[in-house]
Amino acid sequence: MGNGSEDIRGGFRQKALGPWREWARANPMLFLIIGVAFFLRLLLLLNGLADPGRYLNNDSSEYLKLARHLGAYGHAHSSFSDLALRRPPGYPVFLWAVGGTHRPAIAVAANGVLTAVTVTLAYVLAKRLWGMKAAVITALILAIEPNMLAHSNLVISETLFTTLVLGAIFLILVPGARPAARSSCAGLLIGTAVLVRPIGLLLPLVLVPGLWWLTRGSARRRLVASGTFLSLFAVPVGTWALRNQVVASVPLVSTIWSEQLVYTGAGSAFRSEQGPISRQQLFRQLDRPRNSRPTSDVWAASKAMAEHPIGTVRAFAEGAARTLLGPGRATMEITVLGDTPRDRSVALRPSTPNPLVSSVLLVIELIVLVGLYLLALRGALVLWSMRRYALVAVLLGVIAYFGLSAPGVVGYARYRVPATPALALLAGASATRWRRRRSAAAVDESATDASSQAHGPARSGEGDGHHEPRPRDAVKK
Repeated sequence: MGNGSEDIRGGFRQKALGPWREWARANPMLFLIIGVAFFLRLLLLLNGLADPGRYLNNDSSEYLKLARHLGAYGHAHSSFSDLALRRPPGYPVFLWAVGGTHRPAIAVAANGVLTAVTVTLAYVLAKRLWGMKAAVITALILAIEPNMLAHSNLVISETLFTTLVLGAIFLILVPGARPAARSSCAGLLIGTAVLVRPIGLLLPLVLVPGLWWLTRGSARRRLVASGTFLSLFAVPVGTWALRNQVVASVPLVSTIWSEQLVYTGAGSAFRSEQGPISRQQLFRQLDRPRNSRPTSDVWAASKAMAEHPIGTVRAFAEGAARTLLGPGRATMEITVLGDTPRDRSVALRPSTPNPLVSSVLLVIELIVLVGLYLLALRGALVLWSMRRYALVAVLLGVIAYFGLSAPGVVGYARYRVPATPALALLAGASATRWRRRRSAAAVDESATDASSQAHGPARSGEGDGHHEPRPRDAVKK
């Protein structure tokens, strides 16, 4: 009996763990890269143990307060009710779940685990689309990119939000069957990401057209995939907006939307045309009372931006330049040198930085950033030449979305973190050029031979990476 039960357990382990062991043996570089990512983050984690302030920035205190008082999300008259309207529950619940409410180092360690998930998703997606070399380049960039490295060492929502967004992109771009199931899961991930960072609220405007384009088959099949994405996206987002309406008569996911539209949207537009203006002058130009409702602020700010198109365009262009081109030196200095500022009016810089360390950090960040953009540009051109137009559109759309999410002077490298996986995927695609050209030449030769025998040209695919088998043709053959 004992030997029989041991044989059964051994067979069960073999069936359950066998495929994972084979996959691990086939992808040793992934585990090496994850080890590098863990090592770099461990160095920063240990560096901050003596000074926990190195794990915090201006937003961290709000997240930690809500994580310690989750009941604020249920009571309309809680002392933290205004803060609960400002910050959705996604990241505070995550902090509570991992036990990081009173120990920021635990939250930072959890960010390291999320980084491993992000690296793995990007690696698998790049390997499925373009091969092993592209996968290694993509994963390595995400493991060592300084801006992502610095923000993963802070108790803020960027790392969790980036993992959720990349998970949705993975489900949309990876080739495979059952598009409705994959699109519904992608919509749920984006909806959950909005409850982590409301900045993702309009991301379906980029992803749904790409999903429609990438879904092969009839218009009905594309409509079903897009509809399931939006339906599952609306579940968490609509539920939370309804909660805010019932509790506080605010039909928004977060009041931070109205604040950003007023101060960073309309305010940046006015500053681009008129120069520096005070908060009182801004309110006066918006005709905004002191205690106006957030929904009124949204309409007033949107109207002001529409009435000042030149200033609005300038503000968004300035914000995109700061977001996409800023090296992120200030955040890296905080994580390495410490001394977190206490006032939002103070730039995110240590008060007494080490000039030598600051210069070294800046040089490293600039080298990585320039290399990343050069590789991403080459990858985009390669995909375009291969007629992978939908892939290029989705990845560039995600990059542009986050680049334009912070207009004016508020734009900085933090907003680039969720776009970094898309940049890394484009950079990985740059490794496929020579091999793809050679294989394309071989395909052309074989097609020529086949056409001479079958008296007809071989039919080529549409080149978007989402080809599906034709069972009828296969049976005929």
